[in-house]
Amino acid sequence: MRITKKGVNVMGQFVRVASLNNVFEGQMFTEILEDRNIPYELKKLTDDAYGNLFEMTAGWAIVYAPESYREEIRALLEELRNAQPEMDMQ
Repeated sequence: MRITKKGVNVMGQFVRVASLNNVFEGQMFTEILEDRNIPYELKKLTDDAYGNLFEMTAGWAIVYAPESYREEIRALLEELRNAQPEMDMQ
């Protein structure tokens, strides 16, 4: 299943830029991309038949975008991940 910005499927013009770890990161990150008017497309990796079985190794979704946005998107994702507090599981 693909989620496209404004319903436009332009995968042929987009390259793989990053992977998102889970739905929560995906929701926050796509809001950031939309706020900055950065074109993107997500390809969710979840499969209804297997649930979240592959999410631990492959991630939740892949971000595709024009090559010219690659570095900006990666920097934004790193900034988002660094801003999230680590959960203490002890």
